[in-house]
Amino acid sequence: MKMIFIGVFSSPFSTNHCQARGFEHHGVKVMRYDYRERLDNLGGQVARDEELIALIKREKPKLVLFSKCSRMDIRVVNAANEVSKTILWYMDASNNFSGELCRKIEAVDLALTSHEQVLSEMLDLNAQSHFIHACPDERENFLISGCEKTIDTLFIGTSDNPIHSDRSKYLELPFVTHLQGVFGHDHNVYVNQSKINLSFAPTDASGVSVRLYKIMASGGFVLTTPWSGMQETFTIGRHLDVFSDVSELKDKVEFYLKHDDLRQEIAMNGYSLVQSNYMPQHWAKKIIEKI
Repeated sequence: MKMIFIGVFSSPFSTNHCQARGFEHHGVKVMRYDYRERLDNLGGQVARDEELIALIKREKPKLVLFSKCSRMDIRVVNAANEVSKTILWYMDASNNFSGELCRKIEAVDLALTSHEQVLSEMLDLNAQSHFIHACPDERENFLISGCEKTIDTLFIGTSDNPIHSDRSKYLELPFVTHLQGVFGHDHNVYVNQSKINLSFAPTDASGVSVRLYKIMASGGFVLTTPWSGMQETFTIGRHLDVFSDVSELKDKVEFYLKHDDLRQEIAMNGYSLVQSNYMPQHWAKKIIEKI
């Protein structure tokens, strides 16, 4: 089976790399098309879209997957529908919904989201919409055996995203180590060096980013704010734990720093769950089965 995967491949930290390998794990021949890089190289959206339409018509793949693909005209999806099955993969919270995105959701054969609450909005547009867990990168997110835990409580990420307006009050706490601009191998090392890794769901509780799955795939213990649908996948106290305010975070950090065995047990439960169910090959297999 041949597919065209339209995503971002010029950045070494794009999740599209491991997702494409997930399809290849199942014997799919994947043609990678970097829609952002081609936009820059060709000097405009019209030229890029024309090139992509020509490629789809020439190759006639069985599948065309659009990874969000903002700033792409609906006529590309329509052209792909003439020769292929089409899939839209959307990995953001609902705040990034736009008219352009909605038209794509309506047009594709299969619309997929990694945010549980976003699914209801998708279903209003396309009955063939489904929730699928985001996947970490098997080459970048893994357990480092024997790694010394030198950081008590860590958060890796930005503090100024509008959908995380409550995040700054936690990151200002003196016991939280906050790092920004850390990706790939470095991200994995820091997670492995940390006793507690913080995660934050959007303030609308619509879902959680792939960062949580990366932490778990690296063997990290997770303390997170809750989100809608969380307990359909994770059991609180078994795979991770949650906090809802500063006071609760302080109490749970103090508790888990004193109970190493329990913290490690929960971290390994989360690690096993993700490694067994939510890696790139699992992500791709679910999509193949649904299409």
